Parts: sequence; C-alpha cells; structure tokens
Amino acid sequence: AASAPTVNNAINWIQQLYINQMRGKVPGAGADEAFRSDAVSHIRSFQAADGGLRWFSGMSTSVSVTLYFLEKMGQLRQVGAVEVSSEESAVISAALKYVDSYLVRAYSSLKPKDVPHFAYVTAMSVRSQWLDYPMGNDAAKVFRQFLSGTEENWQKISILQKAGLIRTLQRCEGTEFWEKGFSKRIKALAGSLADYAVENSSRLLLVDKVHIDGARILY
Repeated sequence: AASAPTVNNAINWIQQLYINQMRGKVPGAGADEAFRSDAVSHIRSFQAADGGLRWFSGMSTSVSVTLYFLEKMGQLRQVGAVEVSSEESAVISAALKYVDSYLVRAYSSLKPKDVPHFAYVTAMSVRSQWLDYPMGNDAAKVFRQFLSGTEENWQKISILQKAGLIRTLQRCEGTEFWEKGFSKRIKALAGSLADYAVENSSRLLLVDKVHIDGARILY
C-alpha cells in the first residue's frame, strides 16, 4: 500500500505519487486515490508563489525539482496512469509558468556563439510534454528558436540528449510548433542513436536505457 515518505520533501512525495499511480497499471494491484490526493496536496505545499517547487520547505525554488515533477506527471499521463485532476492541473500550470520564465531568462543570457539549444535539451523536452498548456509569447518565441537551432550541431550532444531532442520534435507534430523539416531531422537523429545500439530478442534497439522502435523513442 502507498505510504507517506519517511523524509518530508518534494522529491520523495513526487516519487511516492509516481509509484502509487503506476500500481494502477499492474494487474491485481491498483492506485490509492486517497493517497494520490494527499500526495498532490503535499507537493503543492512545496510550491512557491512563482510556481517553482522547493526541495524542502524554506528552501529556494529549484528548476531541477520543478522539471522532475513535470516530467513524472507527464510520464504518468502518457501511459494512462493519471487523468489530470483540477488540483493537479493547477500545480502543473503554475510549474510550467515558472519553467517558461526560466527558459526565457536562460536563453537571453547566452552569447551568439554559444550552443543555446543544447544547454536546455532536458528542460525543453519536459516542456514539450505539456504543449497543451499554452506558453506566453516570450516562451513560445524561445521554444521556436530552440527548435530551429536543432538543425545544426546536434551531433555534439549526448545519446540521452539526442533521445530527448527526438521526443521534443515528435511531440510538436500536430501543434503550432511543427515544421515540415522535423521529420527528416527526427530520422537523422534516430539513425545516429542506432550507431550505439544492439539488437535484442524483441527486435527493439537498446541505447543507454532508451528504446528505439523505428524512429519512435519510448522512455
């Protein structure tokens, strides 16, 4: 059964919420909805006025903790382990505004010769999980700049960053951010991942904890 974490902090509550909801995907188990509500309430208690989450009460807000929460909730939604409630949506919406603000600030501090789109691959990947939650004009501009910048120099990033970049581009399909050239870019990125892969009996390519089935990345 789900239980409160021994140490009261945002990361532990996020993990317990994730485990609880994933139990609902296990035959014969089941998610505890009362615990889910309690966990979300505790997570919300770590959220500051700017939407960011603190690791512990009294600490400053953390981009990493906020992204971790959004990533895990996005994963739960993707596999059907949650249908986002109104309370969860309020926490997510505020957290996304915090992340959007961070991305705008971070991008504006970069110099022209920097490689801006690769410094924020993880953050952009997490943000792309929630494209149904609108971005402000400045954040949308930065997101488009990031997407445009992925045309060059992607060979320089790590395997997991490449996987994150593929998922970011794939999630844009059907949205205002999609561009025709993305299909070709996704194919090139997936091909570069296959260079590091081995084939197993299920005929999936295994690349450093990332599964590739054709050009579709699942993680």
